[in-house]
Amino acid sequence: MITTARGAVGAAVGGTTGPLPSGQLIETERVGNVTLTFLLGAAVMLLGGLAELVLGVRAERAGPENLARPLTTHEAEEIGSAVR
Repeated sequence: MITTARGAVGAAVGGTTGPLPSGQLIETERVGNVTLTFLLGAAVMLLGGLAELVLGVRAERAGPENLARPLTTHEAEEIGSAVR
């Protein structure tokens, strides 16, 4: 739950603050600044691709249950151990 909230906050901050400097550079209408904006975007995409290569999970034709245990299994295990 915390990871999801952290990801949502990170996406909101990055999604709102990221375009600001890019927009300011593009508004100058200088070729060098526009090129810099595109190069920065390409660098961010490259970092994302590298992160996927390092941290990614092979998930072709696999259901979510095969990638991670459902949260309800933890609850069922707790109930099962309490009954015994």
